Amino acid sequence: MTQVAKLMGSGFAGQAARNIVGDSSSGLTATGTTLADAYPLNDVNEFTTVASSTGARLPLNASPGDEVWVYVATGQQTLSVYPSTSSEQINAVTAGSAFSVAANKAAIFKKVSATRWVSVLTA
Repeated sequence: MTQVAKLMGSGFAGQAARNIVGDSSSGLTATGTTLADAYPLNDVNEFTTVASSTGARLPLNASPGDEVWVYVATGQQTLSVYPSTSSEQINAVTAGSAFSVAANKAAIFKKVSATRWVSVLTA
């Protein structure tokens, strides 16, 4: 049984349950080559088309504690994942710069403060 179904079975309205669980998108195409024009991410994201140097941006409205999941399908180029703003940083990467997620890899991004995201990358 899915998380949404479990919540609805506990009495939550459908939209409330979906808001708690988060949005999931698949079949995505990476866009842009900078923080300003990169594809805007939601909660769970599967990229099936990633051209060379294209990227995605972590959500602008994220708060400490929020998580974003990213998966890059097999056979794609490396995805550049940018923080929400130029003053934010992912792990030890320079503020405003991209974190790389290679093909057939997944990464979990967790916002831990107003200016820092940490990421765990699959092997």
